[in-house]
Amino acid sequence: MTYAFNPSCHGTHSLLRHIPKYPKNPHKATKDKKQVMINLLSSGTSGQGKSIVTHLYDEKRCRRALAEFIICDEQSFRIVEKPAFKKLLNEFEPRFPIPSRTTIARDVWQLYLGEVKVLKKILKQCSKRVYLTTDYSTLN
Repeated sequence: MTYAFNPSCHGTHSLLRHIPKYPKNPHKATKDKKQVMINLLSSGTSGQGKSIVTHLYDEKRCRRALAEFIICDEQSFRIVEKPAFKKLLNEFEPRFPIPSRTTIARDVWQLYLGEVKVLKKILKQCSKRVYLTTDYSTLN
């Protein structure tokens, strides 16, 4: 196959106009927050069944998931500063700006306060009494 090329009429001007309009990584500069991605998920432990689902990037959900990870696995807040952890998160979701340890500590505290509100609401709706007991012999 042969292509015709004449530098006087077939130049790179259109590319030079294109570059400022569109960034190198379209995921970092996505202005449309409602743009979804399609993921292929395995269902079950055997991985036999696969289903296609849509995924919408949400920074708040990512930060909440990170806070839940730190709480459930009893991780230090400093884990977000470790290079290997940053690399891992960047591989999973390059658009996610990794928060500092003080920011993630604040997120954990906000998550705790939200759970306290939920628990208080449940206990207020419950018309029965709640009894808390401990086994004194295991406290020594």
